[in-house]
Amino acid sequence: MPEKYTRPSLGQAAHGLQSCNAIYARRAVMTGQGHWVASLVLLVAISPIVVMWLSGLAADRKYRLESHSVRCREHDNRLVRCTVVRDASTGDPVGIQSCNGYGETGTADCAHTCLPLFARRSLSAA
Repeated sequence: MPEKYTRPSLGQAAHGLQSCNAIYARRAVMTGQGHWVASLVLLVAISPIVVMWLSGLAADRKYRLESHSVRCREHDNRLVRCTVVRDASTGDPVGIQSCNGYGETGTADCAHTCLPLFARRSLSAA
């Protein structure tokens, strides 16, 4: 016949907890020597974001975006709105970033025949 279960007394339960806590405390001692691991993981996770942000700042200094309306020769002289990319140091047009003459995509997949229209005219030629 199975033995009847008897509840431990309060003193026995407290002794059991103390021995359990002592075993756990020996295993989970924090020495403070592993705190650099979390910092390393955080540094590795944030570094691509910082690199992309810095490269974006550098690109903003190299180029300038301007929005213009112009009659496009490739779209039967229709008035289109385009975004011109200019070199920030010289002011010369480099390319066309987007053009509404190409519908929803907006990407200018043309020969950029309108690009010479955005060149700055020098005052000495006049």
